[in-house]
Amino acid sequence: MESTVMLASIRKFAEKNLSRQILRNIALIYLLFILLVNVLRDSIQGVETSLLTLMITMGLVLAWALAVSEIEEWKTGLIAFLSGGTILVIRIGRLGDLIFSLFREMWGLGSQTLSYLSGHGEITRSDAIPAGISELGSRIATLGSRLGVWILSLFRGKPIYDPVATAFIWGIFVWLIAVWAMWITIRHKKPLWGIIPTLVLTSLSLVYTGTSVYNLVPMLGIMIGLVIMGRYDAHENQWKSEQIKFAGIIRERMVFLAVIMAVALMLFAAISPSITIRGIVDFIDRITSDHVNEDDLVRSLGLEPVGKEGAVSVLDNRQSGGLPNRHLIGSGEELGTQLVMIIQVQDLSGPSLEEIDPAEQVYYWRSLTYDQYVSRGWVSRDSIIREYAPGQRTLSNWSDTYQIIRQKVDTVEDLDGLLFSAGIPLSADQDFEIAWRVQNTNEWTFDIFGASLEAESYIVDSLQPRASIEELQEAGQDYPQWIRNRYLGLPPTVPDRVIGLARDITATEPNPYDRALAIEGFLRRFPYTLDLPQPPMERDITDYFLFSAKRGYCDYYATAMVVLSRAAGLPARLVTGYIGGYYDPNLDAYLVTADLAHAWPEIYFPEYGWIIFEPTGGRSEIERPEGPIPKFAQDYPTAFDPLVQEKEPLPVNLWLVGLGFLIGIPLIGFLVYLADDLYLKRMVPDKQFQRVFRRVYRYARWLGLDTKPGDTPHEFSTKLIHQLTQFGRGSKQAEWLLYGSHIIREITRQYYLVLYSPDQGAGINSQETAILFRDLRSRLWYLWLLIKAYPYRIPRFFLWDSAPMLISSKPNKS
Repeated sequence: MESTVMLASIRKFAEKNLSRQILRNIALIYLLFILLVNVLRDSIQGVETSLLTLMITMGLVLAWALAVSEIEEWKTGLIAFLSGGTILVIRIGRLGDLIFSLFREMWGLGSQTLSYLSGHGEITRSDAIPAGISELGSRIATLGSRLGVWILSLFRGKPIYDPVATAFIWGIFVWLIAVWAMWITIRHKKPLWGIIPTLVLTSLSLVYTGTSVYNLVPMLGIMIGLVIMGRYDAHENQWKSEQIKFAGIIRERMVFLAVIMAVALMLFAAISPSITIRGIVDFIDRITSDHVNEDDLVRSLGLEPVGKEGAVSVLDNRQSGGLPNRHLIGSGEELGTQLVMIIQVQDLSGPSLEEIDPAEQVYYWRSLTYDQYVSRGWVSRDSIIREYAPGQRTLSNWSDTYQIIRQKVDTVEDLDGLLFSAGIPLSADQDFEIAWRVQNTNEWTFDIFGASLEAESYIVDSLQPRASIEELQEAGQDYPQWIRNRYLGLPPTVPDRVIGLARDITATEPNPYDRALAIEGFLRRFPYTLDLPQPPMERDITDYFLFSAKRGYCDYYATAMVVLSRAAGLPARLVTGYIGGYYDPNLDAYLVTADLAHAWPEIYFPEYGWIIFEPTGGRSEIERPEGPIPKFAQDYPTAFDPLVQEKEPLPVNLWLVGLGFLIGIPLIGFLVYLADDLYLKRMVPDKQFQRVFRRVYRYARWLGLDTKPGDTPHEFSTKLIHQLTQFGRGSKQAEWLLYGSHIIREITRQYYLVLYSPDQGAGINSQETAILFRDLRSRLWYLWLLIKAYPYRIPRFFLWDSAPMLISSKPNKS
């Protein structure tokens, strides 16, 4: 009997509160808010759609429950506001796990208390509950503090961007209008009044952000459908209450009429903004005119005109789109350890702040900075290139938080003319140029893309910011407007889950420095590897690294930290260059090798400028002093004296020096030759063959062999054998020289065994391989002699029995 009564009550409740009309209105309102989420997704930075969708869904469910209940209206509003705020605090602050663990501890304590009162157990003392309550209170206080700072910045007239505050404000807005729309539609049967706040919010966001107004069209259609059907429902309920008979087909006709009117008004709203008098005139002109604009035709073919005047700078070429270190991203190849630069360092700001062993000091030698992220890589905004004479300063003044460092740089490899320095270039002893994105040094407003010069050796003074942990924690968020405009933006292609991850990592951190450290620490847990496939073309690089690859190297770490930092409200940029170097105490210099090529992020802090962070796994963390550090003077010596003082020359006998050169240089060369052969014989096969093939490739370049980067070892060896046969056939040492073809084939065969055989060439004898290379090397040197002597008639007589018939680029000479 009781079950029958209960079922009857449930049926009655469902017929009243879950009728067909109510379910239809719920579905239309939910669809309306899903469209609102799509509009806000394109308009708001720092709020992901999953958060808004969660707030809308829970808000509509709560509003329906409140609407069908008999709770007073003021209590309904209070419950709705407190519920929305609580859900947002738990979601944004990532408090769910903490609250669950705290509840579990309290449940266990309650069970122990009941057992103790019944005399069947004891209460175990636990510190988990007080610690959990303290942690919960601390996190909530941090969230409240961040929201309070954001509100206070509005009242001061200097609003700041904080993604936590942004997510909370927009979350509560969407929650309240969703609750209002559902509650007023269900309880008071007034869908138009319920939808108006949603339309107002959507219109304001579209107008302010400049997003297409066509996003409003389907929302208008839903509103029209709700209003028409709502009016009909009111009449139908009145007819039922007055017991007036009516045909059921009326509802079907009203539904059809509502759909037709909604579609018609949507089409009119979509077409009308694009129809103008000027547009009609232009359309008629296009029909009646046969003229075709040449530039339009060229651009339709995908061609863009390029200016023919003016030289293209090294820095101009580096500003285009792509990843800064193309030799790193997607290559997966081990970088060489060849020497790139030798750098000596001198602090011009006075005595060092702390005694640091030079071997443990880590400098970041910057070259280029990138400010615009485009999901597939980095580009630099347009810049103006200015030229500077030796000794001329790039800045007229600077902050006393900057340390002046002088570096003497000797480049060993070709670095494309880029200038490298530890910090912002201030002056140099050579002519140089700088690409400025922003330059107003009087107001300490400047932004450098990079610097270049033609010299292979130069002395450069640079400015490097120095700040302690305490100073950075107290730096605040009073960012200049140009910093906000340039270094907080992200493209709309960055997925929502990346934005949400940034907010989750930093939500409960009290200041920007701690937020940056939280992001840095999160990324340092990812494994470091160079063995990584190319990211898919359609994927955002940061999203690919964080959620798919979950491993990578410096370009990925740096890019991810910049993107996460910007999403967390921290101005950030990406810098490329080299890191550190191997300190040589004899030279008192750092030896920078190719494998130290690096990319890193920098975060902007008011009064201190751009501060380096190191998120790359496997790299040492950056150590900073705890307390305040002294300020630096701006006066420093401007003369570019040598960093190492030259000693007075000792009196020498020129005859002895000449004799020493005649005897010493050949002797040293012979010893190096023997040592190299010995070292090569003792190498493991895979390393040995890498070194052998690198040297053979180098010899081939000297021989003028036409090699391409994509040549396989087999293709390369075929070209080399052809060159050897072409010049060696008919020479006086033909038999000895042509045996080199056999040696080349044997070395290539062994190389393939090492690379591809299951046992990695375990049967190969390293000493025999070294002997083969030694024999080949002497033949390649002889081949070089033949190639150089071929254009001259007299040397041919001594080197060939019958000289080959070749087409020479040089005339015969006697």
